[in-house]
Amino acid sequence: MKNVLIVDDEKNVRVTLSEWFKNFVEGFNPIVAEDGEEATNVLKSERIDLVVTDLNMPKMDGFELLAYINNNHPSMPAIVMTAFGTEQVKDKVNELGAIKFLDKPLNFDYLKSFDFHGVVTPQVLPKGSPVQETSESKNFVNGISLTSFLQLIDMEKKTCTLSIKTPDKSGFLYLVNGDLVDAATGQLSGEKAAYEIICWDNVLIEIDNECSKRTKNINFTTMHLLMEGCRIKDEREEQKAEEILAKSDASVSMETGGHHVGAAGANDLQPSTSLEELAEIDGFGGAVLVTPEGETIQTLEAKNNVLDLSQVGASTNSVLVNAKKAVIGSGDAKFVHIEADNFHILGRCLNESDNAMATEPGKAHVHLIVILVHGNSLGMAKIIMKKVITSFAVKLR
Repeated sequence: MKNVLIVDDEKNVRVTLSEWFKNFVEGFNPIVAEDGEEATNVLKSERIDLVVTDLNMPKMDGFELLAYINNNHPSMPAIVMTAFGTEQVKDKVNELGAIKFLDKPLNFDYLKSFDFHGVVTPQVLPKGSPVQETSESKNFVNGISLTSFLQLIDMEKKTCTLSIKTPDKSGFLYLVNGDLVDAATGQLSGEKAAYEIICWDNVLIEIDNECSKRTKNINFTTMHLLMEGCRIKDEREEQKAEEILAKSDASVSMETGGHHVGAAGANDLQPSTSLEELAEIDGFGGAVLVTPEGETIQTLEAKNNVLDLSQVGASTNSVLVNAKKAVIGSGDAKFVHIEADNFHILGRCLNESDNAMATEPGKAHVHLIVILVHGNSLGMAKIIMKKVITSFAVKLR
């Protein structure tokens, strides 16, 4: 039996949702709390598997509760009930893989189709289904990251000060009506501080429902900061990956005395007949090498894989081919990134010919598709994919 904690200051919502869980969701025991303060007491005394919370409550609101969960139960799934989650806002939030929403007033027809068991314990999927994260991975409703937290503040137009801490750094974000007006960390302030803080991982969040700074020293929106933060983190990850690969290749060269180069010299890589190097990527979910026509050349399954990799490869290959057709005249499409709620699919093309759609004799044209169950290693994945596909090209010419 799993315990779901329902937090809302409206008694009618608590009673109705509690009864609904009892009658329609097998295996869930509902526990109720009327505000965040009562909810934290329950979390200290009871084993809770899922939190469903409102945001606007007295004493201790949903934001403070989510901050408490982030700091004390970082892997706990959380679902937010809100009356302000417009489709446009939720689309933006989902782009960054954040918290799951339930609209208020509650739509019980929608609730019947919602997989609460899958939220708490991701289910094994049948072959041919999209990959889903394991319980060890960060699911899109697991944990309350800084990115997710800022999205909620932006959506609910909340005024507050956030204290952000890591083991060796600390900083402040100042928000007025959901708008980021200033930031500070170390010697940095304003926009530079905001860009620095948003890139921190595994943070502790403290929230003060007052904001002492009202002068706007930041000229971009909160959503812009979140998107730019993703880009900066991705670039840093790619740079880190290049450095790691360069050191690794230099070590191999010294040990063997052979000719071996790093990622920057990928065109000189020796032939490889294996995708095994891709399995070292954090969150690896599978890989498939295909021809432009969609014919499978080689596959590599992750441990406990339940996917039909040939089917995934063929589908993604079709997306990559269509992307090539869409940009004919402005260069060859070399890479696609498909992001869903619970997985990422990366597709890379290596084409040595002038024909974007076909293979020419003596010239390699191959597509490499990699599945990741989370986006923590996108930069590393891109670098290793480039290295691996270039190695295959030597063999396939």
